Amino acid sequence: WLEAIKNHQGEVTRLSAQMVNDTEAVGYQIIEQNILITLWASVKTSLPIKVEVSMPGTGENQDVFHLEADLEFNQQLDPQLFSLTPDSSYRMGKDQE
Repeated sequence: WLEAIKNHQGEVTRLSAQMVNDTEAVGYQIIEQNILITLWASVKTSLPIKVEVSMPGTGENQDVFHLEADLEFNQQLDPQLFSLTPDSSYRMGKDQE
């Protein structure tokens, strides 16, 4: 979906501002290869805060695929997430020694 947004050459529909995740946001919608992509961006920072991707099915309100993801930028990450030291509870099995 990210490449579809970055490379989109067609029509973009601007949606009216609304509150998304407690943030005032404006939405943009595109249709790329029968996939509806809605991107919500913060009015204050212009950074994307939510993306919705769906592929409609044959019936009303029946999506073949639907994804919603909240996006956050510039967040502090715990350095332990990048540690290469195994957790103290890790044990090797007999066939792995």
